[in-house]
Amino acid sequence: MSYKSNKFMFFSSSKRGYFLGIDFGARSIKVVEVKISKDIAYLANYGQVVLSKKKETLDRYEGDYAELLKKALKALLKKIDAKSKKVNVAIPAFSGLVMTVDFPIMTEEELAKAIKYESRKYIPTSLDEVNVSWEIIEGERNEEKKTMKVLLVAAPKAEVQYYDDLLSDINIEVELLELETFSLARLLVEEDSKRNLLLLDIGAKTTNIVLVVNGSVRINRNVDVGGINITNSIADNMKVSDERAREIKESSKNLFAGAMALNFPSVNYIISEMRRVVKMKKGIKLDEVIVAGGTAKMTGLIEYIESNFGVKTSIANPMKRIKSNIKDSSGNLIELDSSYCVAAGLAIHGLKSDN
Repeated sequence: MSYKSNKFMFFSSSKRGYFLGIDFGARSIKVVEVKISKDIAYLANYGQVVLSKKKETLDRYEGDYAELLKKALKALLKKIDAKSKKVNVAIPAFSGLVMTVDFPIMTEEELAKAIKYESRKYIPTSLDEVNVSWEIIEGERNEEKKTMKVLLVAAPKAEVQYYDDLLSDINIEVELLELETFSLARLLVEEDSKRNLLLLDIGAKTTNIVLVVNGSVRINRNVDVGGINITNSIADNMKVSDERAREIKESSKNLFAGAMALNFPSVNYIISEMRRVVKMKKGIKLDEVIVAGGTAKMTGLIEYIESNFGVKTSIANPMKRIKSNIKDSSGNLIELDSSYCVAAGLAIHGLKSDN
């Protein structure tokens, strides 16, 4: 299954020249804008704004935090001189629900009607409070049992409305809104791929674990640990301030091996949850683990995960489907780092293969 279907979108998107993706993270807002020309995405703009530390103590739906987001995003878009007034936005993965369900073999029209009744069994809230989308997983029919597998995706209507209202207040129209799980998969999973992958998106506060089987998202799990926990471990073990700990984390020092090796309970917990997710799909053999997010750049992390999880592990490349013609002051082509994967995945929705 590819990610070209619009069934996972809570708004539809139309093709145009410029596409802007916005990723609202716990510590920052990241944006990527691409220009589509002859079915090739070229990097046009990108940037991020770090949010105030005080937001960590604010509830996401309080007015003060919403005002902070609007002010920060408006300043960022002005700074990069974004061309598009219609944007693609990701809902945090922990806000949604992703599951595979067996249905009797039927047509898409019949399934659309059945979903309204069957989804009540799997969604632990009133259907009046959520948006539900779905897609048949190709190649997963059981002719003997006469069943097929369907991927169900649900997101709270309040969450969808929150982002729509927030952006409309600064005169930006939301054209596509989806779970960040699918933005990440769109970027990192090749069209018609048959590979089995485990995607990790390590954010500031949470880590999103996505199991992809034969190119199709099957399981999405979020754990409440992320980059902040790793920073705290450095601060506690080395008896330094949080600010100094962040500097050490972003340095070339390998804190996972050698004389400087520290214990990172949060990383070990993520690895244990990775094993748990894989066990949920019995008999699966992974081809690769791909790690996204700013923390993925931490020296030694990729090697530590590979050594302890036992599967080839690499850092995600947000330029996988984007070409760059932008040069820095030294004349080198600018390329995005792994923290921009979700925003890049949103931006490339305009490619022909995703319409």
